[in-house]
Amino acid sequence: MANTQSSLAPGLPFSEAEYNRRWQAVLDRFQEFGVDAVISTFSRNHQYLTGHAASGSYARPYYLIIAPHVPRTNIVRLFDEWNVRAESIPLKIHTYHQLTEAGKVCAEVMRSLGLDRGRVGMELDLFGMTARDAMELQELLPNIEVVDVSRLILTVADIKSAEEIAVMRKAMKGTEAGVAAFVDVLREGVSELEAAAIVQAAVESTGVDATLFGILFGNHTAVGHAKSGNNRLKQGDVAYIEVGGRVHDYAAGLVRSAIYGRHAEATALYELSNAALEAAIAAAMPGALTGDVDAAARGVVERAGRPQTFRQRVGYSCGLGWSTRGYTSLEPGGQNVLRPNMALHMPLFLTDEEGRFAIGCSETILVTDGGAEVLSNGDRELRFL
Repeated sequence: MANTQSSLAPGLPFSEAEYNRRWQAVLDRFQEFGVDAVISTFSRNHQYLTGHAASGSYARPYYLIIAPHVPRTNIVRLFDEWNVRAESIPLKIHTYHQLTEAGKVCAEVMRSLGLDRGRVGMELDLFGMTARDAMELQELLPNIEVVDVSRLILTVADIKSAEEIAVMRKAMKGTEAGVAAFVDVLREGVSELEAAAIVQAAVESTGVDATLFGILFGNHTAVGHAKSGNNRLKQGDVAYIEVGGRVHDYAAGLVRSAIYGRHAEATALYELSNAALEAAIAAAMPGALTGDVDAAARGVVERAGRPQTFRQRVGYSCGLGWSTRGYTSLEPGGQNVLRPNMALHMPLFLTDEEGRFAIGCSETILVTDGGAEVLSNGDRELRFL
């Protein structure tokens, strides 16, 4: 087991003060969650707290140990040590060679830090820790009580700092360039993949990375989370895009739609989507519950007599990594409280009841004391080509 101290990595995306703020904010939540220490295994949480994206944890767990009055400590596989060292804030780094050693090394480090008893938080509902990993640590550390803290770090990350907000504003500039390119490229016979390549280049031309979830045409739009393919645009087709510029892995997403020719049914459904989105934006006030925001948008669709067109939630918290399991969700009955400086993406896709097409729009917003700030230029006009 290696035990080495990393220095501040050059080129970290945020300031040392920002990483210190995040770490302390997590420690400040320990009493609320009733824990003495946390073993974090979720890669996005590692990236948020250390700068390193835990890129090797898809194969072997990384154990980031967080506790008051102990060094910031990361346990990684030996193969990844220099990668972690190069891209992290200062950490005590311990290593293991093979998966069979990972839990044993983690338990040994916990004992050396005096953290082998008490209530220890683990991220049981997030990617990065298997049931076997958790059971092994419990067996090796019989005097700990395991507590699920899947939401602890994420609730801290929900509230964006000034540095993070600036990054998301920059990302949105790339997003808008991608949307403009999407409208320009739509012509009869163009394929989804051809359009996607042009949009990606447009986003990247602004100096940011691109996250392109898909450009879809016609019946393909009704297939949720479908990938762009060789489908070609033809008269009467709906076309939509979900795209986000990305800076330091912080994404700012938008959904926009167009119609090639005329399509009265799709036009009506788009207008309903936009009205539902406006209701969600208006409801996104500090103190509102996530379920309230969902209800505001869903109510618009239900009052129009078309509840079956709304097949998903209203949205989710966004920023680092776009979104993933465990992020704050704007869904029916949600009890999470909105707070200032939360960033939310609201993709209001509506799908024709017969599954012939889907259409919609979205915004990435910032919750402020005065209500929701839309980060884009707010142009959601349905394009007719």
